Amino acid sequence: MDSLISTLKCSPIFKDVPEDILSDMSGKFEEFAYRKNDIIDYMQTDRYSFVLASGNFKMTRMDIQSGKSIALFLYECGDMFDLLPLLDGKEHDVEFLATANSVALRTPIKQMRQWIAEYPELNRAFFPYFADKMRELEEFSEEIAFCDTKTRLAQLILRHADSSCSLQDKPIPVKLINNLTHESLAELIGSVRSVVTTELSRLKQEGVIVGQRGSLAIKDLQKLKKKCRCLK
Repeated sequence: MDSLISTLKCSPIFKDVPEDILSDMSGKFEEFAYRKNDIIDYMQTDRYSFVLASGNFKMTRMDIQSGKSIALFLYECGDMFDLLPLLDGKEHDVEFLATANSVALRTPIKQMRQWIAEYPELNRAFFPYFADKMRELEEFSEEIAFCDTKTRLAQLILRHADSSCSLQDKPIPVKLINNLTHESLAELIGSVRSVVTTELSRLKQEGVIVGQRGSLAIKDLQKLKKKCRCLK
């Protein structure tokens, strides 16, 4: 029970809810463990709201005819999915794939709607959170439309730079996308694996990034920023 409350406290949606209310809420969540590459499909997210307790997930959409897929969001501890069925009650044909061993809490969508209506603290936090996700999607759409692949990759790396590690002359770690395959990175920028592999090699040769999969870091932040000057 205490671990569930701690998870909810870390969520941007639940962080301002009083602890006595969180304690009551925690009893209405179920906890599930997922191994890397496990999938939560739309048949579950159309019925339940999920809060990520640990690990990472990505939301993907696939075109059945071509087999191509695109990743629209990455989720980390405290994030909630899926937001659209929660708001409009309509089927949302997407998949949520664990990119690492993960734990998620789930509660029925009807219960989440009731909480949002009942508790002002939750209501006030939910809609800015939803707006942030829509802004992420808007920025992604702009990048797809206006930026080339190498710029989109540079922006993806910069977006996930660990701002808490900014020691001078030390590489800046990149979080959340470290453990992703080149194919998964390609899904996040609307490209293909071979192109991402080539562009990552080029960034390493130019001294912009260092490391292997799982330890990606930014060696020259200014060079990386220059490669991101597409929209702004």
